Amino acid sequence: GAERVHYDAEFDVRDLISLTEVMDEYDLGPNGAQILAADLLAAQAGDVADQLHTLSGEMMIVDTPGQVELFAFREASNHLIETLGREQSAIIYLFDPMLSRSPSGFVSQMLLSSIVE
Repeated sequence: GAERVHYDAEFDVRDLISLTEVMDEYDLGPNGAQILAADLLAAQAGDVADQLHTLSGEMMIVDTPGQVELFAFREASNHLIETLGREQSAIIYLFDPMLSRSPSGFVSQMLLSSIVE
């Protein structure tokens, strides 16, 4: 997981779940720990939603892991979206500009984005 980000977050999930602690406690590598951390976060979805709904502003941007399989293909992400409010949600999938430079890379990203939908 990212140890630092280049923006100020009003809510940071790393305050709830430490990837290093998940790796140590469950004897997992970084990939397995990210999957389990997403599941652990989903188990706390109600508390997370309560905290997020106390924030000011009309719109909220939730920055999820860059590995699409951690968010798009797991039930934990669906549970989080349902808890936060699906009817008021939109998913924005950002392409990797370097991968998009080749036709095969662009097509790969188009296929991934259609799966995420």
